[in-house]
Amino acid sequence: MTESIDILLQLLEALQHAHTADVIHREISPSNVFLSAGGHVKLSGFTLARQSNDPKLTAPGLVNGPVHYLSPEQVKGLSDVDGRADVYSAGVLLYEMITGSKPFDSRSQFDIMQAHVMSTPPEPSDLREDVPPEVSAVILKALEKFPDDRYRSAEEFREALTRVRKKALEIESQERAFNIRPPMENLDDDLGKESSGAHLPLVQRRSSPRARAAMATVRGPLSGPDWGEIEGDDDEIPMDQLQPAPAGAPGAGAHSQAWKTRDLLTVGFLTFLMVGAAVVAVLFLLEG
Repeated sequence: MTESIDILLQLLEALQHAHTADVIHREISPSNVFLSAGGHVKLSGFTLARQSNDPKLTAPGLVNGPVHYLSPEQVKGLSDVDGRADVYSAGVLLYEMITGSKPFDSRSQFDIMQAHVMSTPPEPSDLREDVPPEVSAVILKALEKFPDDRYRSAEEFREALTRVRKKALEIESQERAFNIRPPMENLDDDLGKESSGAHLPLVQRRSSPRARAAMATVRGPLSGPDWGEIEGDDDEIPMDQLQPAPAGAPGAGAHSQAWKTRDLLTVGFLTFLMVGAAVVAVLFLLEG
């Protein structure tokens, strides 16, 4: 969250510089924002940029720019678009960076443009519950439908973000303190440590008699802790202890040997029946 805010702070600084020169970008979107190797934000894509006093800024009824990031006044094709349109688009960008979703999305471009003019976006905290109310309020103010209700300039937006950044940093510090990690990240941490401190993956052991019998039948006895001593259903042991028992260990291979003997007897009996049936068939044909 703080990384997203820091990116937008640099973007707003660039926009403020452009607006001071009386240049309106009108095409703020991820494709026009670049991050350098040193973490610096570069703003490009000034193909639609015009000075605010240019009579050809926007022809009435003409819509320019990426549809997901258009301000309501751009959707309407108004001719008096100023820097607050860029403030709206920057707010959309911050909304997307923090929540992972665009404020308005649809397969229909018309529906998206209509939503920019008429619909209220979901609260950022509805999509990401750790977003502080202060951060949500700043984002939603930048996304106001009417320019007069938004921040008056990119610099004012930047000042508001600078104030709430402390709150976002505080939330992230608390998450780190409680060791909150994304799912599936570092699952083997602190698991299966040997005396050397090495990490070993763990497996769930089933302690039911049926499960133990099935394991012994298929794989043979396992070395390591005695299976009969397991009382819980979800005990855990390191993988390195689940190794086949040595060939000379008591009971090792007993089940396999029993199955081999039975199989040989069955195959021999079936072979005898088949040979006998063939002999009888030949004699019957000869007598005929």
